[in-house]
Amino acid sequence: MCPEKSLDPLGHHATTCKRGGDVVYRHNRLRDIVAESCRRAHLSVHLEVGHNLTPDHSNTCPADILIPHWCMGKPAALDLSVTSPLNPLTLLEAGVTAGAAAKATEERKLKANTGKCADLGWVCVPVVAESYGAWGLTARDFFSKLGSRLATSLGSQRIDTARGSSCSLCPGLALDRLGNHVTTCKRGGDVVTRHNHLRNVIVEFCHLAHLGVKVESGSGITPNLSRTWPADVLVLNWERGKHAALDITVTSPLIPSILTAASLSEEAAAEEAEVRKHRANDPKCSELSWVCIPLAVETYGNWSREAQSTFSRLASHLAIITSSHKSKVLTELYSRLNFTLVRAVARALLARCAPSLGLQDIV
Repeated sequence: MCPEKSLDPLGHHATTCKRGGDVVYRHNRLRDIVAESCRRAHLSVHLEVGHNLTPDHSNTCPADILIPHWCMGKPAALDLSVTSPLNPLTLLEAGVTAGAAAKATEERKLKANTGKCADLGWVCVPVVAESYGAWGLTARDFFSKLGSRLATSLGSQRIDTARGSSCSLCPGLALDRLGNHVTTCKRGGDVVTRHNHLRNVIVEFCHLAHLGVKVESGSGITPNLSRTWPADVLVLNWERGKHAALDITVTSPLIPSILTAASLSEEAAAEEAEVRKHRANDPKCSELSWVCIPLAVETYGNWSREAQSTFSRLASHLAIITSSHKSKVLTELYSRLNFTLVRAVARALLARCAPSLGLQDIV
């Protein structure tokens, strides 16, 4: 669509190109999903409101979604936006701080719309997502409040499955609307495939950084001959001459045992997975003189703190080898990992959802 431009390997142009209508379509689909969730929470909503209502007759629209009664009786003007962490203006900061691109866009939206919203007696709420799935702080705060209202409106009733669909691999088991079963179902091999693809991305970056690695190490070499292995990826001489046992795990914040904590803290599910992996693997790693490093990621793309620290160190190694800026290397690593995760979730969804769910329209 842009003959004069070449596609970059990280996909920045593909996610920001305004020709062909994809940017508008993506925006409107996100807007419609948020609006539908508001309606399910018994909130009144109006779409695309605010142009020509101020004294200067500005034609801009500060409210993609207007919720008439939200904050202390004031309407909330939700302004949805998708930004790319690969934008040259925010690339350096985005490579160091997760969510930096979303934060910068939030600040820009607030600066542009707060005045007009104040004239109308509205509260400006920028809802910003990065193209790889991370949401801004204001968006997460809004979704947390919306989730509380939605949970209240649903009460203790079970959420009915959309149009009666059930998992094609688990006969008789209904699919939940939030997708917990899709991302955790162990039938069909999707969980193993997702795990192995994430592992292979990390192995690839370790090789590029000239680090010695072994895959699936530690099985049957302790005194009790345990067949489990604490190292999906064993990085040789990682810390003070010790090998690092990287154990990759994907967890869901929608698991009933962690759901309440996950609704209050965005890192709760990943942190719980970290603790669980340490409890299971620390004794065996100690016997082998390895350093146990669990790499936990939630199905929505939020990585645990130990994972973030490990990726930062790996990016430093690779940046030195390739004479590149660390922020660029780290951004590419997260991009590859998150794209791999999103693709795996999509594959699992398509494998389980019946045509009656209407997914063929989305695809």
